[in-house]
Amino acid sequence: MEKKVVIIGIIITLILLVVSVYISTRPKPYSPEEPETWVEDQTISVERATDGKGYMNEIGQQYRDEEISTVFELEGYYKGNKFFNQAIEDDEVKMKLTNEMVPRNGVIEGFMTETRKQGKWVVDIFVDEDWKNQLEFTNIYWGFGFDKERPMVFTEISPGIYHDSIIDDENRFEDNARMRMSGIIVGDITKEDTANKTIMVLI
Repeated sequence: MEKKVVIIGIIITLILLVVSVYISTRPKPYSPEEPETWVEDQTISVERATDGKGYMNEIGQQYRDEEISTVFELEGYYKGNKFFNQAIEDDEVKMKLTNEMVPRNGVIEGFMTETRKQGKWVVDIFVDEDWKNQLEFTNIYWGFGFDKERPMVFTEISPGIYHDSIIDDENRFEDNARMRMSGIIVGDITKEDTANKTIMVLI
């Protein structure tokens, strides 16, 4: 009798352990307010980040809602040299603008999306571990004439992938967001020192 009780106890313990492991490791359900649910297999879902209103094509990040149809473009500068998809130096890829990130591979990776949430334009910023480690600091500049600035806050939303967000300046938008002034700059740049910097820019 005691042997049966012990066996039953072991079985129950194993079942509880399996259930606990499953609950702790299964992906969280998608939420437009929780950036950690936008990343799957190190890929940032543009559809999830924009709450179903954006997608990527060869031009950039397309945005569609009931009132607005526009596109946001991303460009980069590696040590002051302009590029669009990836920066190559001495036959090696040094930096990429991509939503498919591979942290800790020696390549700086960054990405941004923009979407309207509750009537405001929100910019979501993503960088990988290499960006965080290789750049001495990271500032964010935005607003009409880049009059707003602050350091990036690195919140880890997936292993080696970090997120921050800002509310964009409505004053830079014209013609129902089809025309825009200035942009969003993220990188090791200051107003006093702009030469040879590593940055990404959302236009």
